[in-house]
Order: sequence, then C-alpha cells, then structure tokens
Amino acid sequence: MHRVSVHSIFLSSFMALAATLLLFPAAQARRNEPVTGHVYILTNSTDANAISVFNRFSDGTLAFSRTTPIGGRGSGTGLGSQGSLFLSPNRHWLFAVDAGSNQISVIAVNGGSLHPLSLTNSAGIDPIGLAYSRGYLYVLNAGDQNNQANVTIFRVEINGHLDHLAGSTQPVTSPGEVQASPSGDQLIITEKATNMIDSYKIRDDGRLSPRKSTPATGTTPFGFVFNPVSPQQFVVVDAFANSSGIAGPNAGALTSYQAQRNSTIKVLDGPVQDKQTAPCWVAIRPDGKFAYASNVINSSISIYGVNQKNGKLTLNSTVSVAGATGPTEMALTPNGNFLYALDVNTSKGSTLAHPCAIQDAKVSSNGNISAFRVNRDGSLSALQGLPSANVPISSVSITAD
Repeated sequence: MHRVSVHSIFLSSFMALAATLLLFPAAQARRNEPVTGHVYILTNSTDANAISVFNRFSDGTLAFSRTTPIGGRGSGTGLGSQGSLFLSPNRHWLFAVDAGSNQISVIAVNGGSLHPLSLTNSAGIDPIGLAYSRGYLYVLNAGDQNNQANVTIFRVEINGHLDHLAGSTQPVTSPGEVQASPSGDQLIITEKATNMIDSYKIRDDGRLSPRKSTPATGTTPFGFVFNPVSPQQFVVVDAFANSSGIAGPNAGALTSYQAQRNSTIKVLDGPVQDKQTAPCWVAIRPDGKFAYASNVINSSISIYGVNQKNGKLTLNSTVSVAGATGPTEMALTPNGNFLYALDVNTSKGSTLAHPCAIQDAKVSSNGNISAFRVNRDGSLSALQGLPSANVPISSVSITAD
C-alpha cells in the first residue's frame, strides 16, 4: 500500500489554491447570518485536486467559504460516474477520489472546515466512485486500456488512514456507480456498457461475496440511489445510449429495483420515461417519496413520485434549469428541503457521446451550482438571488450537510 502524508505537499499546492480563490468574489465569502449547513464540491483539478465549501443559509442560498487542496490530483475531465465525493453518515469525514493520481483522500470535517488526513493508492487505475459501510470504504476504479476496472476494499481506521484488504479486489466492466445498501449488507454496481447491475453480499469482515450480475431492464444504467425508507429498494437512471455510445434523444428513463436477500435483483417498475435526453444522475428525498433525475442535454430535472411499498414510479413533472448549460450530479440537504445541482456540462443542445462523461470545456471555463427549494409535493422552486458559484468546469461531484 502506498500512503502519502498530505502535509508535505501543502506548500506546492499553495499557488493553485490562491488561483482558485481568485475565482470567487470576496463579497461571497461571508454573510452576517447563521450558517445552517454546507455544500461541498470536488473540483477534480489536475494541478491540485481540492474541495470547495459553500456556506448554506436558512433560505437555501449559498456563499463561498473556502477551497482546500486534498493532496492528490484530479483528471480535469468528467469521470463518467456518480458518487466520487462521499460524506460519511456521521458527517465527520469526506472521502474523495483523486482520479489523476490514482489515489483516495480522506478529509476530516468540522463545521465546514476541512482537514486532510490521509492519501492512499486506490489499488487500481482511475478511481471514480466510493461507497462506505460499517467502517469499510469500497472504491470503484474505472481502469484504462491496459488495466481492468475493479472494486476494492479499504478498512477506515480511526485516524482516517485507509488499510487495503489484501485479496479484496474484484473485476467489473464499465462501471457507473457503487453504493452500499442502507442496511449495510449488500453492494450494488451499475455497468453502463454491458447493461448489467452487479450485486454482492457484504460479509461481516467487509469483504464481498462473488458478484451476481442481473440484466438491467433499461439501457445504460448509470447513477442510482437507495430509498432511505425502503432500504432494499433502489432507483436507477437509464441514459439509453446506443452501441456507439450516443444518448438516444428523449429516451431517458428511471427504473426501480429491489435487492433480494440472496444477492439477486428484482425489477419493480420501469423503465418509466421522462422524454428527456441523457439522464445520468439521480437523487432521492430523505422521506423516499420523490426522486430527481438531471437531464444533461435538456438542461432540466425530472421529478418522479416513488411508491415506497411496491417501487412504482410516476413522472410528476420536468423543470427547466434556467441559465444552465446542463445539470449533472445533485445533492439534497439532510432534511430534504433544498436541492443543489452541479452545472458544469458544456454539451447543451448537442449529441452526447459517452453518456454522462462530460469531457468538453469549450463553452466556459467555469460552472455554477443551481439551487432549488423542495416543496412538500416534491416540486422544485428555483432560488432567487443565488450568487454565482464560479465552480471550476472540471468539478465532478457534490454533497451537502
């Protein structure tokens, strides 16, 4: 295992941090009112990967706080995944991928202040996704032409260091996301190119049983989310790409599944189309009643009702994201009152090859965060007066506390 002390690299990261701070007007840094939470984004910057923190106020608006280098390097391009930045259930740690240096960063969180703890080799090439369960971190490596994609396991020590479990690595193909079930006994991985959903039983020692692969009912299963109220139920976005990797126009959908106790997967409902192009990322309200899919080509978010008992999905409405070039990954606050979407896509109105892997930066050098109030009926109301976030176009993941 290769472990690096992040303190030794802070000096080399200082200039990159200073340049990042110049992107954010000083007027956004502070407001004379209580901070009720935070939003975190992973910049995925090639020179010095970092996490930017935004203070969140009671009305849902944001103000930039600080950007903290986390030790590794980003890839500078989209990762083609969901969940590359993960906030631990107790909200004390952030786990982040460093796709450019094939490492994983662990960062302590204290009231919005970030303190990098460790930097560890990801045991693979191009880490793109993370899942956490009962003291173990599951890392999804996308691989490259010469290295197989894999999922591998680390024990998270109390000091934030990661210890790789020898012999825990298993191969996967074209992964989109990895998540552990809320019950902590199963791990799910979506495979975009193969249209498969892989399931594993998580053993008591954190290791995984051999995978069981189930054909997805939709096409190009990508991001997914477990229902917090029905822990074995999960909802998957279907990007519906063809064999050339082109997203089918107005063909996007959601499908609901149930993870069975024997590690098999049962389809519950879908695909239920939203008549949008390239939905790739999905979030679900904490009460499990509504799911949100971001449609990267149409610059919109589709709102689905979710039946917690049988998994039935109902398309309620689709809202445009005003001024956006394409919403990508989203985050809901813990109480479900606000939703935030990264706006870093530059492919609006075009055919999207390699669905949801945003790798073009021709439109703008910076992105933004779109913010919404979540109403009781699940509908979204865009927040007014949200200051420009000036998010780096390389940003890939978002989470909130």
